Amino acid sequence: MKSPIKLTKKKGRLNLFFMEMIIVLLFFSIASAVILCSFAGSDKLAKDSRLLESAVFRAQSAAEIYSQNGSLSKTAGMLFPSYTAADGELSRITVPVDGKMYMIMSETSEECGGGILKKLSIIFRNNDGETVYETETGAYISERAVTEFE
Repeated sequence: MKSPIKLTKKKGRLNLFFMEMIIVLLFFSIASAVILCSFAGSDKLAKDSRLLESAVFRAQSAAEIYSQNGSLSKTAGMLFPSYTAADGELSRITVPVDGKMYMIMSETSEECGGGILKKLSIIFRNNDGETVYETETGAYISERAVTEFE
């Protein structure tokens, strides 16, 4: 007499096992694709964050220097030692920063209450031309200080 175990088809059980393994592998491959996409996205966010942090730090330094001396060319010279000022006073300067973005500083001034109110606009743009960070600061130079500088 033949054993009942030998009468069942082994191929049917193996096919179900392999089908289950294929479904499990499909699930893990989809999960790993989602995880890799999230890691790539977080890497891009980290790079953008470092770029923004650098821009904010440089803008803060420029604002502090400008509020002390009120001169755009002196501010650029102190921030970027390799910068050489052109003849005369400039009202706009564009300086590359770290090869990833550039800094645009533009200055306006107006008479105000016996002195001069100078405003400095600072804009950081990446190499694609998108604005990364933008701020504005000012320096008030009193009438007495204006005559002392002349």
